[in-house]
Amino acid sequence: MLPDPHTLKPVGPRVIIEVESRPGVSKGGIELPEELNIEKVKPKAGRVIAVGTGKQTGKALLPMPVAVGDRVVFDAFLRENGTPLATVGGKEHCLINAFDLIAIVDDDVDISVF
Repeated sequence: MLPDPHTLKPVGPRVIIEVESRPGVSKGGIELPEELNIEKVKPKAGRVIAVGTGKQTGKALLPMPVAVGDRVVFDAFLRENGTPLATVGGKEHCLINAFDLIAIVDDDVDISVF
C-alpha cells in the first residue's frame, strides 16, 4: 500500500501535487470514453502540498520556484511519467520535478486555455 502523500517530504527539486480532476466531457456536454479523452494530453493543474529542499548546482542551492499551497500547471506527460502516489479521498497525487512545471496560476484561472 502506498503511503499518504501528505506524510511525505520530497527531496531535492521535487514537489508533491494534488491533481485537480477534470471531467472527460466534451464542450457540448457529451461524456467521452477514456480512450477518446483528449484531456489526457492537455496540461493539468494541481495544488502543491509538499516541496523539496531545492536544486543543488555546484556549491549553490537554487531555491524552489513554488511553495506549498500554490496552484500550478504541468504537462500531462509529466504526470504519466512522474511518480504516481496514493489516491487519498478520491484525489490523485504525483511527485514531479518542480523545475518542469509550466506556470503558477491563480485559483480563478481556467487552465483549459493552455
